[in-house]
Amino acid sequence: APIADPAGGLTDEDRAQLSREMARFTKATNLRLFFAHVDGQRTPGRALASRWALHSLSGEDGVVVLLDRSRADGSTLHFNLGVSASTQAPVEFWERFSGIYGSRSLTADTPPGTTLQAVTKALI
Repeated sequence: APIADPAGGLTDEDRAQLSREMARFTKATNLRLFFAHVDGQRTPGRALASRWALHSLSGEDGVVVLLDRSRADGSTLHFNLGVSASTQAPVEFWERFSGIYGSRSLTADTPPGTTLQAVTKALI
């Protein structure tokens, strides 16, 4: 499934809305979008990217959006890019996007589903 929530917090409604937004993203970009709401101390995000085989030419291609509120550095939003995604937008774009939408001040009091939906809408 393209939505993983090992940290807990996504509701059924969140999952349904995210699925709709993911379909819109795929239609607009020809890339798959994957979401992971993780607790980095228990769930390494790179393991999820590997599970979806994003860095393999034979695997899925797209963008993994990681929301991890457990990070001490205050940066809560990260991206793992597949082959096509990394060529369609430079790494600097993803770094800036992460800085804008992933600051702890923006995500601390916002439910995870709302944060991920805002990210998806901004990407489209």
